[in-house]
Amino acid sequence: MSSDTNRRSFLGAVGLLATGSAAALGQSSVVQAESDASSSVGTDAATNADVAGDLTRPLDIDGWTQYNANAANTANPAVDAPRAAFETKWRTPVGEVSEQSAVVGETLYVPARDGPSGSETGAVHAVDADDGSVSWTTPAADPRAPAATTDAVYVSDSHGLHALDPSDGSERWTFARGDGAESDGETLWSERGAPASAPALTDAAVFVALPDALYALDRTDGSVLWKCQIDDPDSDGVSTRGVPAVGEETVYFAAGSRADQTVHAVDATTGEERWTAPGFGTSVAVGDAVVVRTKIRGGDAIRALDERTGEERWRFVTGHTGMVAVDDDTVYCVVGFSTYSLVALDVETGETRWRQHESRGPYPFFVDVGVVVAGDTLYLGSNEGLLTLDTAAGAFLDVHEFADDNEFWPPVVADGAVYVSDERSFGGDAELYALTQGEGGEPDEDC
Repeated sequence: MSSDTNRRSFLGAVGLLATGSAAALGQSSVVQAESDASSSVGTDAATNADVAGDLTRPLDIDGWTQYNANAANTANPAVDAPRAAFETKWRTPVGEVSEQSAVVGETLYVPARDGPSGSETGAVHAVDADDGSVSWTTPAADPRAPAATTDAVYVSDSHGLHALDPSDGSERWTFARGDGAESDGETLWSERGAPASAPALTDAAVFVALPDALYALDRTDGSVLWKCQIDDPDSDGVSTRGVPAVGEETVYFAAGSRADQTVHAVDATTGEERWTAPGFGTSVAVGDAVVVRTKIRGGDAIRALDERTGEERWRFVTGHTGMVAVDDDTVYCVVGFSTYSLVALDVETGETRWRQHESRGPYPFFVDVGVVVAGDTLYLGSNEGLLTLDTAAGAFLDVHEFADDNEFWPPVVADGAVYVSDERSFGGDAELYALTQGEGGEPDEDC
């Protein structure tokens, strides 16, 4: 374990054709999403705590292994990344990048699609981190952000959750909710056609939200450990939302219509619901609390809730909010209405530590683009390039401009590099950029 063990413990407890031997998704074994009573855990408290610890134990891999870096969704990878004076190491076309990539070792796993969200075409690419070459491509229908370890790659799409072999992209197993799904995995799981969420991956389990429920699966074979059904999955517009967040003993997910969502806190051992509270999108697990975003009259609120009871510890009222990033003691988020600021809030009290307005920097902030924190540096994408700021006071450090004026996805920050993918108009290839440390490496005083 690295010197970042305590940080990880706090945060975890806080469209293309197949190449090579890659097989089309949905063609191998299918695990139907039904509760299995034989897989339920016992009621002994000590046993349950052990089981919960097993299921929520973070991966023993530093880096950006899944959506927002880790199963807690903190967007805080334990890496040593460049912070200024970037240079482009390579750039490669990968199709319309649909969500964040995952990075394990020397490989990026990049989700891409060939049309608008919900299209039945797309792929997952394995990209060499050294030179940007693509080693394999496996078709996927509108893929979500992958999760990966050294021994498997997990990706959700419109047909289910798929476990792939990292060496060639071939499929090991598929998990799909039926509604009459056939054993070959070709049938979508419901007429609504809603895809699965991106997976949240721990050392022993993979958590995925399908339209009707949150599922905990054994990550080795896709067998169901437990299922938490939402109240009314067939009501018009009701569905799970966002990516699950894994805390010390609790897993969080949102469900509801687009206009009216609720955060559900679920016992990590049994899948039993502990409490619900107003909230939308993806939550962030922080120690014995969870940070959620809530719609209120006239705007949004960022709130910290107790893990066991759901009681509010603090709230920060603002306009619109972007995705939240959290380090050991601070919550970071882009907030505002017509203009935006990046705010830093005390994780224990919610008090504002500093606020940096976009007007003081070279480019506007985008509320829909999440912020990333790694060490003492914040990373933020814009339609012009990549911005970096210091965590201590929000001072601008540097900006890396790109030749084309495109909207950029949130950066993926890994050891020695930052990966950014631009969002092109459909019909043209987006490009994935690898940014590394250039000469100097110190903040740009003119930024």
